[in-house]
Amino acid sequence: MNLDINTPRGREAAQDQSDAIDIVFGSNLLTDFIPTNDRGPARVDGIITHKGSIYGVAEIKSRRDMNLVMLMEQRSGEWLLTYDKLIDICSASRLFGAMGFGMLYLPADEAVIMVSLTNSVGDVLCKHRIASTVTQATCNGGSAVRKNAFINVFNSRVWIRTYGNSPLDMRSALSLCHSSQPSKSTRSCCSL
Repeated sequence: MNLDINTPRGREAAQDQSDAIDIVFGSNLLTDFIPTNDRGPARVDGIITHKGSIYGVAEIKSRRDMNLVMLMEQRSGEWLLTYDKLIDICSASRLFGAMGFGMLYLPADEAVIMVSLTNSVGDVLCKHRIASTVTQATCNGGSAVRKNAFINVFNSRVWIRTYGNSPLDMRSALSLCHSSQPSKSTRSCCSL
């Protein structure tokens, strides 16, 4: 089976996933992320445990073409997730009796936005809209017309590597990005 993860862009996406996991869970002694096997397709990217019990299921995506400010200003604070993926998270939440989370990693900022997508019975919690649009088919390119969920991230928690391991609310994260002065070599939301 030829999997997207086995291509150069797929390995880059896998590294982004690993970086996002490290930013959110790396120094947390009570909560951990257990990724699904990358040798075959999986409906979710992993399981979140807390004190040894399943706490949640999660999907992780990265967007290398934007930073936090761009997401909020140019994309109206909406993260595109395929509708099928949202349904997969609902099903996994029901199966495990655990919440469903979406994690959006923005490498330019080393920031991870975490959205509560579902409750533990699989009901969708997040504000979202559904629309059929043309999007990139896979991490390796191509295009596809499909039903997508545009997830509102305004009330999400944000982890930024350079600001410690505690989550920020979106307003605080944006304030930090607008007010910080990065070095010339830093690609960041703060470089506006």
